[in-house]
Formats: sequence, structure tokens, C-alpha cells
Amino acid sequence: MATHKIIVSYAMIKKAIPFFEGLSDDTIKSAKLIAGPKGIKATFEVESDLPADEAAAYMKKKYTSAPGNANAYISVQPDGFFG
Repeated sequence: MATHKIIVSYAMIKKAIPFFEGLSDDTIKSAKLIAGPKGIKATFEVESDLPADEAAAYMKKKYTSAPGNANAYISVQPDGFFG
């Protein structure tokens, strides 16, 4: 099980934080808020067997497939993705 830092950027970040902190299933063991929210960003420490980029993509898919979030313009990327 690997631990990754995942950065979520979303205009409604305060709405997304409880969703991601509560995310736990067979793919994502846990997600814990470690920084933020600051502006539109929050950083999570995520435990998963997936590589960081795949864990981020999985988290984004879970969020946008939840009821009421289909049209969310959200960025979920591993730490270091932007340089």
C-alpha cells in the first residue's frame, strides 16, 4: 500500500472536502486532508495500491459520478504534476 499526496482544485472545494475525506473502498483505503483549503486547493494524503496518477484519476471519476457532481469542473492531480 502506497501513500500519495493528491491535490484537488475546485471552485467549490469546501463541498468536495467531506466527500474525499469520506472516500474509502477497495481501491482507495483512506484519504486524509493534510493542507487547505487554501483558495480553491486542498491536499490529501491518500493510501492506495494504485500509482499516484491512477489514484488521482480514480478519485476524480468517483467525485464526478456522484449524484449532483456530473458537471463539476474539478482537477485532481498527484503532487508534483504541475512541476
